[in-house]
Amino acid sequence: MSVSKKIQLLFCLFLAASAAALWGAVQQSNIQHELLPRSHSVYPWRAWANAGAYEGQSASIDLRESTYNLSVDFELKSDSQYPYANLGLTFDDDANPERLVDLTIYQSVLFRIKCHPANVLTFSIYTYVENITRLPEITSYRLSETFLSCNDDWRDVRINLHALSTPGWWLGQHQMNLADQHYRLDKTRGFSIISSPESPRDTLSSITIEAIVFEGRDFFGVYLTAGLALLLWVCFAYWAIPQWIAQRQTTRAENGAAISYHPVTTEPRHEREKAVVLAYLAREYTNSELSVDTAVNATGVNRTKINNILRDETGLTFSGYLNKIRLTEAARLLADEHMGVAETAFAVGYSNLSYFNRIFKKEYGCAPSLYKRPVDITNPT
Repeated sequence: MSVSKKIQLLFCLFLAASAAALWGAVQQSNIQHELLPRSHSVYPWRAWANAGAYEGQSASIDLRESTYNLSVDFELKSDSQYPYANLGLTFDDDANPERLVDLTIYQSVLFRIKCHPANVLTFSIYTYVENITRLPEITSYRLSETFLSCNDDWRDVRINLHALSTPGWWLGQHQMNLADQHYRLDKTRGFSIISSPESPRDTLSSITIEAIVFEGRDFFGVYLTAGLALLLWVCFAYWAIPQWIAQRQTTRAENGAAISYHPVTTEPRHEREKAVVLAYLAREYTNSELSVDTAVNATGVNRTKINNILRDETGLTFSGYLNKIRLTEAARLLADEHMGVAETAFAVGYSNLSYFNRIFKKEYGCAPSLYKRPVDITNPT
């Protein structure tokens, strides 16, 4: 196998391997961490629920936990001002009751949820704020939230963890600028599902959650794979480029040698054309169909040049020179080979016997049947 073919094959193999490795790394970069069931969760957590109102009769709530879901029943009273019911999860356990987790690698959280009756709820996440948060008070954590809707049918709700907003009342309570919407997920206490101002009143309501999945991407494997692929490509280029250059130089040298030994014709074009025409007529004169046109087609020399060549060389026209060749050969055949007149005429290219007899007699002074080679008196036999 030539060097260039080998380089092409290795290039294709490297390209396919790199693409497959990067595709696999991208697929592996997808992260999905489930919190339900609790035994499968990567983070320890506990569920809690509370209900209340700023004024008036308190709301009621009942939390139920099972292996595969969380559910609450609650009722908001219409005679209360700002009643609420809250289902929350905090990332702690008995060993570490004030745990904070880093959620920055996650892009979203997915809930599989249903409600009865249909409801509009608030998703809130609690993050640590320096000089404001007081452990373990959950209300001192920064509150960032968005809204979601649910009904009697199971529904997958995906929430972008990086596109939440902090309510103005929380910012005002902590003397913060209302435009300060920046929050960090590297120290997260937990999250909750809270009733909203649109939640139904004086109605027994329920929320059931059977899946909580944090979704994100970890690009470390992608970067590592891309770096290794780049290193391999550099090594391949370091090997292939000198090989390719050497192959090109060898090919150029071989082609140069072939060209240098190729004979170069220095004969003038007119001489080459004369040689071609004379050789063609000497070879093809026995062809009864031979004419100026067939000579032009065969030699590539035009009619004028053919006639000029013959006139300069022999003083004859094309037909005169052709007859000269034919009659000379006919005289030889009649004298040396003792061929018959008709056979001789056809042998040298004449298809018309009477024409042959007439021009032969004109050339040699006698009929072909009477022609004999003149006797050489210096060498009598």
